[in-house]
Amino acid sequence: ARYYYKNKNTSEGKPKKRRKYISCDHVLISLMDDFIKSQDSKPSEAYEEFMKTHKTNTTLVSQITEFRQTHSFDVKEINDKLKKTFKNRYFLYKK
Repeated sequence: ARYYYKNKNTSEGKPKKRRKYISCDHVLISLMDDFIKSQDSKPSEAYEEFMKTHKTNTTLVSQITEFRQTHSFDVKEINDKLKKTFKNRYFLYKK
């Protein structure tokens, strides 16, 4: 117990500022849900297939342009955001 109290840091650090959550469009999320329900593959393969089949979909294109214009995301950030959203939706349905 003495070792713990002797080496305990008593100063409090500054709390980190949280960034604002940026959500995807509900139409895009329902499109992902419908696609996921019809898949029986790994999440990474399902995501690649989703992007191939829906790359010209107006909902996906409008979401990408919104990310680019409103939130000034670059290509990598947009891809990461869509991939994370897709995989989170995948694990909600495939548990």
